[in-house]
Amino acid sequence: MNRLLVVDHQKILGAGLEHLLSGEESLEVYGFSTQDESALVDEIWRIRPDVIILMAESQLTTPSRLLTLLPDYGRLRIILLDLDSNIFEIYDKQRFTANDWLSFVTKLRLD
Repeated sequence: MNRLLVVDHQKILGAGLEHLLSGEESLEVYGFSTQDESALVDEIWRIRPDVIILMAESQLTTPSRLLTLLPDYGRLRIILLDLDSNIFEIYDKQRFTANDWLSFVTKLRLD
């Protein structure tokens, strides 16, 4: 089961998204709202989500900044939703060990 954290879930669109995603059997969905970036980081460490959904309109943080604040977190996917344009961006953080040149080059290729 994948854990998913919806940030800004108290706003109408965030709450609706959290409600819709909660109906998916393969997802364990959590919602969180704050204006404090450090509180968000603490909540991420507490819940340990696989995916975080941020709203592009939020001024709380950016995916790049959040990945910087979580250097030892491990694998994480951040989805940035732009509700005005229905466009979303996916940011992935993955850690790999390259044992040789071939394993390094293999990880550079897009799947």
